[in-house]
Amino acid sequence: MEAGLLVKYRIVLGALAALSVTVLPTIQAKERQDLRLYRINKDGISDRFWFTRGKARKPGCHNILKKSRLHRAVQFGYPACHIYTSKNCTADSVLTFKRDGEEEETSVLLEGYSWFTISDNERGVRIKSWHCGESLIAEDVTPEVELSAD
Repeated sequence: MEAGLLVKYRIVLGALAALSVTVLPTIQAKERQDLRLYRINKDGISDRFWFTRGKARKPGCHNILKKSRLHRAVQFGYPACHIYTSKNCTADSVLTFKRDGEEEETSVLLEGYSWFTISDNERGVRIKSWHCGESLIAEDVTPEVELSAD
Protein backbone atom coordinates (compact mmCIF):
# COMPACT_ATOMS: atom_id res chain seq x y z
CA MET A 1 0.00 0.00 0.00
CA GLU A 2 2.80 2.45 0.88
CA ALA A 3 4.66 1.70 -2.36
CA GLY A 4 1.55 2.58 -4.41
CA LEU A 5 1.16 5.87 -2.55
CA LEU A 6 4.84 6.70 -3.08
CA VAL A 7 4.46 6.09 -6.83
CA LYS A 8 1.42 8.41 -6.95
CA TYR A 9 3.38 11.16 -5.15
CA ARG A 10 6.24 10.80 -7.62
CA ILE A 11 3.85 11.05 -10.56
CA VAL A 12 2.19 14.17 -9.10
CA LEU A 13 5.57 15.80 -8.33
CA GLY A 14 6.84 14.97 -11.82
CA ALA A 15 3.74 16.52 -13.36
CA LEU A 16 4.10 19.68 -11.25
CA ALA A 17 7.77 19.99 -12.17
CA ALA A 18 6.98 19.61 -15.88
CA LEU A 19 4.19 22.16 -15.60
CA SER A 20 6.44 24.68 -13.83
CA VAL A 21 9.13 24.32 -16.51
CA THR A 22 6.68 24.99 -19.33
CA VAL A 23 4.39 27.60 -17.72
CA LEU A 24 6.67 29.76 -15.56
CA PRO A 25 8.91 31.09 -18.38
CA THR A 26 5.83 32.41 -20.19
CA ILE A 27 4.87 34.61 -17.24
CA GLN A 28 6.35 38.03 -17.97
CA ALA A 29 7.71 39.84 -14.92
CA LYS A 30 7.95 43.62 -15.10
CA GLU A 31 11.55 44.60 -15.69
CA ARG A 32 12.94 46.71 -12.87
CA GLN A 33 14.32 50.10 -13.84
CA ASP A 34 16.94 51.89 -11.81
CA LEU A 35 19.74 54.43 -12.07
CA ARG A 36 22.40 54.11 -9.40
CA LEU A 37 24.67 57.06 -8.78
CA TYR A 38 27.90 56.77 -6.80
CA ARG A 39 30.28 59.31 -5.31
CA ILE A 40 33.69 59.04 -3.68
CA ASN A 41 33.44 60.05 -0.03
CA LYS A 42 36.12 61.86 1.99
CA ASP A 43 37.76 58.52 2.87
CA GLY A 44 38.12 57.59 -0.81
CA ILE A 45 35.37 54.94 -0.69
CA SER A 46 32.64 54.59 -3.33
CA ASP A 47 29.25 55.41 -1.81
CA ARG A 48 25.78 55.29 -3.38
CA PHE A 49 23.65 58.46 -3.34
CA TRP A 50 20.94 57.76 -0.77
CA PHE A 51 18.52 60.49 -1.91
CA THR A 52 17.97 59.11 -5.43
CA ARG A 53 16.83 55.57 -4.62
CA GLY A 54 13.07 55.92 -5.09
CA LYS A 55 13.12 58.58 -7.81
CA ALA A 56 15.67 56.79 -10.01
CA ARG A 57 13.12 54.07 -10.75
CA LYS A 58 10.82 56.55 -12.52
CA PRO A 59 11.54 57.61 -16.12
CA GLY A 60 11.87 61.26 -17.07
CA CYS A 61 13.88 64.26 -15.99
CA HIS A 62 14.74 64.63 -12.29
CA ASN A 63 16.53 67.51 -10.58
CA ILE A 64 18.89 67.04 -7.66
CA LEU A 65 18.52 69.73 -5.02
CA LYS A 66 21.57 68.71 -2.99
CA LYS A 67 25.18 69.40 -3.98
CA SER A 68 26.43 66.15 -5.44
CA ARG A 69 29.64 64.94 -7.08
CA LEU A 70 29.18 61.97 -9.35
CA HIS A 71 32.02 59.49 -9.76
CA ARG A 72 30.22 56.53 -11.38
CA ALA A 73 26.76 55.63 -12.65
CA VAL A 74 25.06 52.30 -13.39
CA GLN A 75 21.65 51.95 -15.00
CA PHE A 76 19.47 49.00 -15.86
CA GLY A 77 16.00 48.61 -17.29
CA TYR A 78 16.06 51.84 -19.32
CA PRO A 79 16.95 52.09 -23.02
CA ALA A 80 19.30 54.99 -22.17
CA CYS A 81 20.07 57.68 -19.58
CA HIS A 82 21.78 61.08 -19.62
CA ILE A 83 23.22 63.01 -16.68
CA TYR A 84 23.51 66.82 -16.66
CA THR A 85 25.52 69.51 -14.89
CA SER A 86 22.55 71.92 -14.91
CA LYS A 87 18.98 71.67 -13.74
CA ASN A 88 16.04 70.69 -15.96
CA CYS A 89 18.14 68.37 -18.15
CA THR A 90 19.35 71.06 -20.54
CA ALA A 91 20.99 69.52 -23.60
CA ASP A 92 24.04 71.79 -23.49
CA SER A 93 25.05 70.48 -20.06
CA VAL A 94 25.09 66.74 -20.74
CA LEU A 95 28.06 64.87 -19.22
CA THR A 96 30.33 62.47 -21.07
CA PHE A 97 31.36 59.12 -19.62
CA LYS A 98 33.54 56.16 -20.42
CA ARG A 99 33.53 52.54 -19.35
CA ASP A 100 36.33 51.16 -17.22
CA GLY A 101 39.25 50.15 -19.42
CA GLU A 102 37.76 51.79 -22.54
CA GLU A 103 38.83 55.03 -24.20
CA GLU A 104 35.62 55.73 -26.14
CA GLU A 105 33.57 58.57 -24.66
CA THR A 106 29.77 58.85 -24.78
CA SER A 107 26.96 60.85 -23.20
CA VAL A 108 24.48 57.97 -23.49
CA LEU A 109 24.50 55.58 -20.54
CA LEU A 110 23.49 52.17 -21.79
CA GLU A 111 22.31 49.32 -19.61
CA GLY A 112 24.65 46.98 -17.81
CA TYR A 113 27.90 48.92 -17.53
CA SER A 114 29.65 51.04 -14.92
CA TRP A 115 30.04 54.48 -16.47
CA PHE A 116 32.77 56.72 -15.06
CA THR A 117 32.77 60.51 -15.32
CA ILE A 118 35.55 62.22 -17.22
CA SER A 119 36.98 64.76 -14.81
CA ASP A 120 40.23 66.15 -13.44
CA ASN A 121 38.74 65.86 -9.95
CA GLU A 122 39.15 62.30 -8.64
CA ARG A 123 35.94 62.67 -6.62
CA GLY A 124 33.89 63.32 -9.75
CA VAL A 125 31.74 66.00 -11.38
CA ARG A 126 29.00 68.10 -9.81
CA ILE A 127 25.63 67.11 -11.24
CA LYS A 128 22.21 68.78 -11.11
CA SER A 129 19.81 66.50 -13.03
CA TRP A 130 19.36 63.25 -14.94
CA HIS A 131 17.00 61.83 -17.53
CA CYS A 132 16.22 58.17 -18.22
CA GLY A 133 13.58 56.79 -20.51
CA GLU A 134 12.42 55.87 -23.97
CA SER A 135 13.62 58.90 -25.89
CA LEU A 136 16.98 60.56 -25.81
CA ILE A 137 17.02 64.25 -24.95
CA ALA A 138 17.50 66.66 -27.81
CA GLU A 139 15.97 69.74 -26.23
CA ASP A 140 15.32 71.05 -22.74
CA VAL A 141 12.62 69.21 -20.80
CA THR A 142 10.67 70.06 -17.68
CA PRO A 143 11.48 67.79 -14.73
CA GLU A 144 8.67 65.50 -13.66
CA VAL A 145 9.85 65.19 -10.07
CA GLU A 146 12.20 67.27 -7.95
CA LEU A 147 14.18 65.62 -5.19
CA SER A 148 14.46 67.20 -1.80
CA ALA A 149 17.60 67.19 0.31
CA ASP A 150 15.67 65.52 3.18
